[in-house]
Amino acid sequence: MQIIDNFLPDSDYKQIHEVVTGTDFPYYYQDHKVFRGDNFPQFFHILWDPRRGLTSSFYPMFGSLLSALEISILLKAKLNLTLRTESPKMSPMHCDNHCENATTAILYINTNNGYTLFGDGSKVNSVANRIVVFNSLTEHAGVSNTVEDPEDRWVLNLNFFTKSFIDY
Repeated sequence: MQIIDNFLPDSDYKQIHEVVTGTDFPYYYQDHKVFRGDNFPQFFHILWDPRRGLTSSFYPMFGSLLSALEISILLKAKLNLTLRTESPKMSPMHCDNHCENATTAILYINTNNGYTLFGDGSKVNSVANRIVVFNSLTEHAGVSNTVEDPEDRWVLNLNFFTKSFIDY
């Protein structure tokens, strides 16, 4: 697992933050986070989906991020907006996909008291412009931030193969 703070150049990060947390950005309601019935509603915006390909006109805004991660095959790119809860609420533990050599990256769009919890007990706090990169088979869960925070929780979730995988 790699954790990198200040991952994007300031100008790229500020543009992403301003747009995806803005009142005009289109999010869609989903009554679950990992699987139907998990009682963890969220809002989402899919940028890239393997079945449909490019699904968002906002995709180009993430070009420098995709380039910095040396992505050769993008499997999925999805923004998640989780609303604040009275107390921390954890989604079910899960793997994003079951591709043995795939990578998952989570870019934290804003700072809040939510975090990502991993199956080994480690956690990565939601800090603006921080990214955590790990093997897609690694179990993890999102944990909501609480009402003490002034904002909700925004993250970008990416699943991909790197150039090194293709060169292999």
